[in-house]
Amino acid sequence: FGKWIFVSSALGVFAVTGDRLLLGAYVGADVLGFYAIAALIIRAIEGGLLKLLSTVALPALSEIARSDPSKLREVYYKLRFPTDLALLFVTGLLFAAGHFVVDLLYDPRYSAAGRILEVLALSLFMVRYGVAHQIYLALGVPHYLTVINVLRFVSLYGLVPMLYYLMGVQAAIWGIALHTLATLPFVLYFNAKLGLNDVRRELMVLVVLPVGFLAGLALSSLRP
Repeated sequence: FGKWIFVSSALGVFAVTGDRLLLGAYVGADVLGFYAIAALIIRAIEGGLLKLLSTVALPALSEIARSDPSKLREVYYKLRFPTDLALLFVTGLLFAAGHFVVDLLYDPRYSAAGRILEVLALSLFMVRYGVAHQIYLALGVPHYLTVINVLRFVSLYGLVPMLYYLMGVQAAIWGIALHTLATLPFVLYFNAKLGLNDVRRELMVLVVLPVGFLAGLALSSLRP
């Protein structure tokens, strides 16, 4: 168990910090500064949620796994439902109105960070599966989480440089935002092996994404 956690944690650190490591080698201080502002907002949302999951979800899932495994899928989706709603709504909202949020928080010198924030908002889509990562630990299969972090590491350090050299900085930022999608088939596969998947629930919550986008468009229309 410990060796898988060690490998997973090490790769996870490089995957989480890799965006700044890579962009720092490719762009100037001004673009990196705009990116840092946008990333700070995304990290605040992501970090707050992951902290909540680690302190609430893991103990709850561990207890259910020990006492009544038959209820594990129900508890899994009960934990995911509010986080799915919040994250999908915020993803859509920021994708449409990231520029508005930056203009609200910062002076006009930093307005370029708004467009970057809109792209990075898409990375929140996969944060929802943090509950699945906790359940792998609760069930004693940490190698599943290691596979996920290996994929994150490889996709980030493989995709971003390629996109930068082929299409420039903007494409590299899109790569940073979307590279975690490479892990989705594996998360669903691992969940299927554990008997956790529920297609209806997976699809049902996606309607919140366009709702958030429309709310973002409405918010953007308030700009003078």
